[in-house]
Amino acid sequence: MELIENYQPEYVKRFKENNDKCLCQTCQKEGNGFPFVTLRWKNQQRESLSLSCQTAAKEILLNPQAFVLHMSSIAVDSKVLSELEHDIEMLHQMIINHVIDNRTNYKESLYSISILLNKMQRGMVAGALNTDELVALSTQLSDLISSGELDKHFTEIPKLPNICQSLLIGVGDIKLELDLPLVRKMSFMLKLSELKILSEERLAERLIELEGVLVSQQQFLSNVDFIFKNFILYKIYHNTFFEMGEGAISGFKGLCDELFEIKILLSLYLLDTPDMALEEFSIIISSYYKWKKDNSSKRVNSVKNEDAILYGLAVL
Repeated sequence: MELIENYQPEYVKRFKENNDKCLCQTCQKEGNGFPFVTLRWKNQQRESLSLSCQTAAKEILLNPQAFVLHMSSIAVDSKVLSELEHDIEMLHQMIINHVIDNRTNYKESLYSISILLNKMQRGMVAGALNTDELVALSTQLSDLISSGELDKHFTEIPKLPNICQSLLIGVGDIKLELDLPLVRKMSFMLKLSELKILSEERLAERLIELEGVLVSQQQFLSNVDFIFKNFILYKIYHNTFFEMGEGAISGFKGLCDELFEIKILLSLYLLDTPDMALEEFSIIISSYYKWKKDNSSKRVNSVKNEDAILYGLAVL
């Protein structure tokens, strides 16, 4: 047996203290042990919860302090486990630092991450990846945030409406199990299913309409920016998809696509419910996460890796 570090986020701690048993639809289907998740490597263990559980989703998404980590040491048999490599840990920590930076919104934090990943990608193509250069670049990005230059550069990223329209069609495939008032749920699901039958011209109009909803709800979106950041942190902490390799690039593109889909779902719901409660938002994300997990094998990413970062930023 060996001693390794154990990480328990605040959302796990609060869930254990406040929820004896969740009765949401997913928990009733999954049975005992759900929604607790344990992630283990040879050199660390992470406690987590499945975002598919609606009670867990509230703890994960709606608490700005959800990702405060409580550390302890535990004894495990690590012989059968692989080790989380130092370079991957380092990249993860840099990415986390940019997400939690309170000087940026979630889009700007992803822009910072994209620059780091682009540097990593170019270094790997050249066969000379230098992690010290990534650390130096992370510091430079922090200086650009302070000067306001990063935000300026982010606003200059070109929009790609055809990419967004393609994703919008895919949103029509999403099937959600929502524990929401029947009238609100039925209207929302009808608007969602309509996306599959719209003509190309009408789809373009629908995209502009939904983007307009988000513009009109700028104050609300500003207030819930921490929810988007918590979702990003969850993906990094829980799935560790940012690796030192091409998987990091496709992982970034996939994350941006998911955030686009969540924003579309949010826009559709806000059309009829401008007074949307934060708990309703977390229920939608939780149900979306479950659907995404159950249907991930059916969705194919046809974007080349050299274009993935730009395409990801374009849908933000």
